[in-house]
Amino acid sequence: MRLEVGPFVERHSQFAAIDAAIENCRARDGQLLIFEGALGLGKTALLNEAKKRAQHAGFTLLYARGSEFEAGFPYGVVRQLFEPWLATADAAERKAVLSGPAKLAAPLFEYGTGGVATGAGPEQRQAVLHGLYWMCVHLARRAPLLLLLDDLHWADVSSLQFLTYMEGRLEGHPVLVCAATESVDDGQRADINQALLSASSARLVAVGPLSEEGVRAFATGALPGVRLDDTMVRACYAATGGNPFFLRELLAEVREEQLGDPASIARVGPRNIARVVLRRLQQLPQPLAEHTTRLARALAVLDAPGEPALANAAHAAHAAHVAGLDAAEAADAVSTLMDLGIVHALPPLRFAQPVVRTAIYEHLPLPSRHRAHARAAKALHAAGATGSQVVPLLVPLPPSGDEWTATVLAEAGREALEAGDPAAAVRLLRRALNEPAPAALLPALLARLGAAELRLRDPEAPAHLGEALELTEDPLDRAAIVIDLSSALTAAARYEDALALLQQAHAAVQGRSREVELRLHSEIVKVAQLTPRTRPLAVRELSRLDRTVVGEAGATAALVGAQQAFEALIGGRPAHEVLRTAERALLHGPLTAPPDGGAQASWLIALVFACCDRLLEADRLLHEALREAEERSMLLATADLRALHAWLRFQRGMLAEAETDGSLALGSTEEAGVPPTGMPFAAGALIDSLVAQGQLRTAARVVDRCGLDNDISRQPTFLPLVMARGRLRIAQGEPEAGVHDLLRSAEALTEWGTDCPALSPTATAAATLARMGRTREARGLAEETLASARRFGTPRTVAGALVATGLAHEGRAGLRYLEEAVALLEDSPAALERCLALTEYGVALRREDRADRARPLLRKAGEIADGIGAAALAKRIRGELAAMGVRARVPTRTGVSGLTPRERSVSALAAEGKRNQEIARMLFVTVKTVEWHLGQAYRKLGIASRGELRDALARV
Repeated sequence: MRLEVGPFVERHSQFAAIDAAIENCRARDGQLLIFEGALGLGKTALLNEAKKRAQHAGFTLLYARGSEFEAGFPYGVVRQLFEPWLATADAAERKAVLSGPAKLAAPLFEYGTGGVATGAGPEQRQAVLHGLYWMCVHLARRAPLLLLLDDLHWADVSSLQFLTYMEGRLEGHPVLVCAATESVDDGQRADINQALLSASSARLVAVGPLSEEGVRAFATGALPGVRLDDTMVRACYAATGGNPFFLRELLAEVREEQLGDPASIARVGPRNIARVVLRRLQQLPQPLAEHTTRLARALAVLDAPGEPALANAAHAAHAAHVAGLDAAEAADAVSTLMDLGIVHALPPLRFAQPVVRTAIYEHLPLPSRHRAHARAAKALHAAGATGSQVVPLLVPLPPSGDEWTATVLAEAGREALEAGDPAAAVRLLRRALNEPAPAALLPALLARLGAAELRLRDPEAPAHLGEALELTEDPLDRAAIVIDLSSALTAAARYEDALALLQQAHAAVQGRSREVELRLHSEIVKVAQLTPRTRPLAVRELSRLDRTVVGEAGATAALVGAQQAFEALIGGRPAHEVLRTAERALLHGPLTAPPDGGAQASWLIALVFACCDRLLEADRLLHEALREAEERSMLLATADLRALHAWLRFQRGMLAEAETDGSLALGSTEEAGVPPTGMPFAAGALIDSLVAQGQLRTAARVVDRCGLDNDISRQPTFLPLVMARGRLRIAQGEPEAGVHDLLRSAEALTEWGTDCPALSPTATAAATLARMGRTREARGLAEETLASARRFGTPRTVAGALVATGLAHEGRAGLRYLEEAVALLEDSPAALERCLALTEYGVALRREDRADRARPLLRKAGEIADGIGAAALAKRIRGELAAMGVRARVPTRTGVSGLTPRERSVSALAAEGKRNQEIARMLFVTVKTVEWHLGQAYRKLGIASRGELRDALARV
């Protein structure tokens, strides 16, 4: 990206020192001004600033720069200072400058014939220094003189002796010596340099790194028009330590799109930083230069970002091993790197600026990098390092067939899976498999890889689990693999394949392990319940299990109890009997337990409670199960539980919460690739909540993304989604297509063998037929639904059937049905259904010219609709009130309760840390829509930033 020259930042004290020295010099009070600091802190830039200001003040300027290549040549820096001026001066000027005592220095420049030779003894060297001093005095008589000396730490000894000689003789002369240096601690040069730095007439000015605010100011000046937020500034400061050179190179390397992603800063390693730092190391005397370079490259491999460093002594020893240095060589190299500011002076051993580490690492030759990785990994492993320290060194290596590498990676994959990080486990286990792993490791490795992929809904899971099963002989080990494989096959709708495997495994473990046998049995029931053809098998197996788990406790027994309750529900038993079975299941033990699929008991019982009008209990149970599943990193369970939670929240009329949960569940599904079992519940709840809010286009996009086809739309697990599509079509003005979806779903439920009105969409279908004018058809379907609902016996199910029946009848008969529905839902937590019943009753009363009774009912319905954000129903209610001459205002509200469902959904996701692009994708809207809703939410909540959202939403 285009980068302006970085500005001077936080250098006010250095500028003040320059100005003071110039003023003193003009007053014939010469001075030695030395800027000291590490590589990249801007010492040369300060010398240039001194040059510019001195030129403006009329100074004569002489410049020289120390170099490692000339450090062994006597008077090398002195020659650089004076030769350019002498070469351009005319004869009279040279004669004047080299007159008197200054003649003693003439042989250095081959001007004149007398004087002392360069290599003469102490007296003659003293004479040369005296001559050089008088040259400066003569030059300063013409105009104040500035001697600029860069990289003084590389100056030759003779030139340093000249500066020492000058330092004590500057008083009374307009001569300013301005130098820049790093610390020097080798030989005679170090002694002279130290003498200069501690001289009484010298002013030492330290040059340090920028502060965090300095980094912000530097970046703002270097990138005009680009605004960096606090997080990006902190990332730049952490990477560079405030070093201006490193910061400039970093900003020049970063692409514009990376400026919004602070994590990208840690991955940038500019080549120029590596070149300059390594060149600085090569300037050291040999063999120290070679040793420090090798150690820096070894440390670049060991000092991996985000990995915990070992204790300092151990880390230094490992770095020495990787670099191929003995203890003494490594100690000298570490000390030198610390003196140069390249590594931290305090343990643990690491680079002072992470960007330097990244730059050196990224520009290591690949063969050297791979060798260093392998040596480092084995050194750390031998020293007892953890897998988190060793594995990052192995992953970048190309497969080599190394058994040790495969074993370490496989063990790290196992640890990651047990720690609840299946994504990391998949990466490590696949890498171990590609090594390739030895035959002895393959069965367990493939089984763990398949299990990890299953938790991520990866379509590769069945293949790897199948391979593991073929290679495994022990029946109990095979059973564990079969349980995972059956889950993978079930997710892919391969129910019969899953059943066959489970039955074979069940037969093989009989008499070996009661717990495994029972677990396989419950898995057989779970899969068999999913299709009409196999459901009779589930009924038979449950009947057998009912006799065998009496008195048993534990997660498997609880799951069997939950399956029995679910079978009672779909089998059409009265609600009180279903609830009794579900409550008995709660006594068996925990409903949520590993492995990852182990939340099915919670899921089934919550569904049963919800269908039996125990909505609040179902919500509490799901909330607790979700918390446990997330804490244990049970990704499959979390996705399925959140999907059902979305469906339950819609049943309660909590539209914003249903939209948020549904979006989160579907978002995790899309990232994983294979849909979870609960996906249709999530999608159905999301579609229904959007329809209720009047967001029909967005709801249609959800349907399109879910991809319903004829093959899956009749499968029981997908029916919630098909029903939601039917309700959407009705809202879109396509009642024929919508009723077709609903009646087709009812037929699929009948084929499945269920007779539960709480799961059936026939009430909605009957109500729609009535609105279409097909009253005879509607009446028959509604009365049949009402009879079934009364047998089931829950107020909400009966009320829904009563509303449909009331719409199918005219006059007082219809009013009686609607009045009963309103009475049944008076205290119900199902706010949307209560609102709908009030609305239909109010509308029916208005049509019967009973406006006095209709008005309060419709006003009450309007309050509920506005409160839950049911925009479509609220609009209809306002229209009905307007038809009676009542003006209904759209309420203006603030605070959390004033947020619309969409504003609440967007805010909840933003408070969880989701970026606007992620929220837009999850809610099926544009980024600008997200930004607009957030702006509205900020206004209503009285906040100004995203960071305040979490606390603001918690205020009720």
